[in-house]
Amino acid sequence: DQVLRELLSSLGDFVGSGGAALILRSAQGGSYSPRQTWQWDESSWDKVLVDLQDQVNDAMAESMMAPGVFNISPGRPAMDGGGPRIIALPLEHQEIRLGFLLLLFGTPEERDNASLKFLPFLQTIQVMLAEEIASAQMLDRIRYIGKFNSRVLETVNSSIWVIDEDGRTIFCNRAGQEILTGQDGFSGNSEEFLFQIGRGRLEQKSSGDQEDLPELFLDARLQLNDVQGLLLPVLRNTPDGTFQGEGTVCRSDGHRIPVLTQTSMMAGRGRGVQWLVVVCEDLRDSRKLEVERLRADRLEGLVEMSATLAHEIRNPLMGLSAQAELLADQLPKEDRRSRYIEVITGEVDRINETITRMLNFVRPYEPNRKLVSAIRLALDSADLVRPR
Repeated sequence: DQVLRELLSSLGDFVGSGGAALILRSAQGGSYSPRQTWQWDESSWDKVLVDLQDQVNDAMAESMMAPGVFNISPGRPAMDGGGPRIIALPLEHQEIRLGFLLLLFGTPEERDNASLKFLPFLQTIQVMLAEEIASAQMLDRIRYIGKFNSRVLETVNSSIWVIDEDGRTIFCNRAGQEILTGQDGFSGNSEEFLFQIGRGRLEQKSSGDQEDLPELFLDARLQLNDVQGLLLPVLRNTPDGTFQGEGTVCRSDGHRIPVLTQTSMMAGRGRGVQWLVVVCEDLRDSRKLEVERLRADRLEGLVEMSATLAHEIRNPLMGLSAQAELLADQLPKEDRRSRYIEVITGEVDRINETITRMLNFVRPYEPNRKLVSAIRLALDSADLVRPR
């Protein structure tokens, strides 16, 4: 802001204008608004800008060589000779209208004299200012994209490293820090965090003893199942510069974390410099899910087998029970052999109850809750354990 004010002040004094304003649009296709003014107080900039844009578009169609000179008094005819007189310099870059530089004069004669006297100078200012504004907007977009990419890298669950040709860490995101050190993600300025991990931080240095920070390759924290020996030369020389396989990240606390590792090459700083990009997916959760899936599959098989066995066992039990009842009906009530039949039917019932308990154990079911007699429950439990 200070630089822009000084620029407008110096320019206004040099050409003899009474005020100046730099009008820019926030984005391509966006609306115009004053970015900075000097000695120019305007209560209705919206109307001024609408009239200005219409008049400049008409005049630019007639002449592309000279700066437009317009009367933009709001609510009055554009060229009626009244109101303030303005030299309007459209600022364009690669056929994109960036804004306007406006110089305000007290009388039409002052405006006309300045336009004739300083025409080459104003054209030079017009080109230089348009280039500077375009460069500043491009730099702003680059910074925004950089911050956006940084936020994306810090929020993804994948651990990402960028490794230089010597195996030093150039970049490590938040997930990489957590999986490599076992510590929570860095809390603070994300731009400072980018160089907190590893000893290869290019020109930037961060505080603390960097020798204590782990290196993925220099400290042999990464092991790959299908690679023997030094990893870095092998990964850098893989066909097409890509690799995919499972491995393990070894932490200082002894924890070994299974990971799916993918690598690729990217251009580094300097001509011919190639950096290695390493992406690791934490497989701990997926391994747990796989174990649960296998357990569920085994349980499902156990349920099916139990149901089959229960069916095959209960069928002959029903036959034994029916035959025992027939024998009991044939014997007199006072016959002592009736006791053996009672033993047979009791054991059949006990086997049937055992099968029921087995099915209830391996097969999910919703319990049917109801009030029961505690005395009856105790007696039933005693009867169940009495044979043992």
